[in-house]
Amino acid sequence: MLQEKHLPKAFWAEAVYTAVYLLNRCPTKAVQNMTPIEAWSGRKPSAKHLRVFGSICYVHIPTEKRHKLEEKTEKGIFLGYSTQSKGYRIYNLKTKKLIISRDVEFDEDAMWNWDEEKVERQTVMIPKETPPQQQEEEGTGQTDMERRNQQAPGSPRRPPQSEETEEETPPRRTKLLSDIYETCNFVMMEPESFEAAAKHEVWVQAMKEEIKMIEKNDTWELAERPKDKEVIGVKWIYKTKLNADGSIQKHKARLVAKGYSQLPDDLIYTGNNEKMIHDFKEDMMKTFEMSDLGLMHFFLGIEINQEKEGIFICQKKYTETLLKKFKMESCKTVTTPLVTGEKYKKEDGSEKVDGSIYRSLIGSLLYLTATRPDIMFATSLLSRFMQSPSQVHYGAAKRILRYLQGTKDFGIWYKSTNDAKLVGYTDSDWAGSADDMKSTSGYTFSLGSGIFSWASKKQATVAQSSAEAEYIAAAAASNQATWLRRILEDMGRSKRSHDNLLRQQVSDSHN
Repeated sequence: MLQEKHLPKAFWAEAVYTAVYLLNRCPTKAVQNMTPIEAWSGRKPSAKHLRVFGSICYVHIPTEKRHKLEEKTEKGIFLGYSTQSKGYRIYNLKTKKLIISRDVEFDEDAMWNWDEEKVERQTVMIPKETPPQQQEEEGTGQTDMERRNQQAPGSPRRPPQSEETEEETPPRRTKLLSDIYETCNFVMMEPESFEAAAKHEVWVQAMKEEIKMIEKNDTWELAERPKDKEVIGVKWIYKTKLNADGSIQKHKARLVAKGYSQLPDDLIYTGNNEKMIHDFKEDMMKTFEMSDLGLMHFFLGIEINQEKEGIFICQKKYTETLLKKFKMESCKTVTTPLVTGEKYKKEDGSEKVDGSIYRSLIGSLLYLTATRPDIMFATSLLSRFMQSPSQVHYGAAKRILRYLQGTKDFGIWYKSTNDAKLVGYTDSDWAGSADDMKSTSGYTFSLGSGIFSWASKKQATVAQSSAEAEYIAAAAASNQATWLRRILEDMGRSKRSHDNLLRQQVSDSHN
């Protein structure tokens, strides 16, 4: 049932339930001249409501739950029959939730393409008839395609197809290799159990390598089991390490105690003395079994390009993944993250949206601000509406994605320089929040080249003037500057270094 409509294994339970539902309404040897459901209830079951499992359907939206210009139906996948009402169990493709409804239109010849997320027509493959002479020469063997399309006894035959249909055209279009490789990177690559991992050779080899290293390093020591103590079990942990472009670097398997905590085996070190770094690396490799991966290129979703002139960091791959996740990889670009001058509030009169999707989007954007300070204010602003987001808030968040579409290559360039002067900038708006009239502070700090510290935060109190808002922002930036200077001094920087904190000119008094 799942294979017929190319449904994922996540719907396995729904398929089993529907299969049992149908078997109870089919003849069986267990009871004569009646179906199991008839023997149980004493009433003959009706077959008028039966539909093809996994087919595309359209659920009617009641008038009171939509506006005049909105769509009257929602697209879904038929997954079975309700036991509590005379309705159908439908998987809503928009909300990703299971609903029950009676007002449903079915398209039983269509199915959902999960890769491209669109409706697809099933192509019926009808083999050409073989002449009797050829049948005698070839025997009575049937191909897999012929067996699959063979009519069941008593089932109605399909009407004759056109000659175009009779041609053995593939039911689904072929894909480019680049699409296949990209899809493979998004498949769940880490198995959750030993049984699942043992089915794949790459994970078997990874586990063998782990056992080999455990034996080589004498990690375990055989001991007598204490009588008054419980033995802690072990568990296999699987991890797929990726390169900056998303390709697979290696499959790693670890055998750990069921404390579910383990010591990371990756070691990152830095310094300005190449000889010291080389000596340290050689000493570590003599003491421990380890391999040198060279300069860091990818770390926690951040791409790192190290050159003699400096270091460039960005999150291009993460941005592309984010755009695909929210179906915005082909969107039109904009030049600013937000519409200039527009204010947002909690209750704007527009329809509410799915909070989980909105929170997922904002959370992903917040992680992206690690290398994209240009979206810091916009993302921080929209994060204030996580509790009850509206269509207006969601539209503003998608505008940030449109901005990212045109700036995927943006990042921060840290130039090699001897001018390590700490420079900070601070500014604020005034009464920017439409809900409580509070202002927003912002600051950035650079050290010789690119900025390395920034923030955008709503002020805790209501400023009675723009001057007060500017002073509150300057105070927060001054605190950060003092903290940064002390860290730099601990790292050997001279206390005589001259640092600058620049802010917008504000008046010393106000009415």
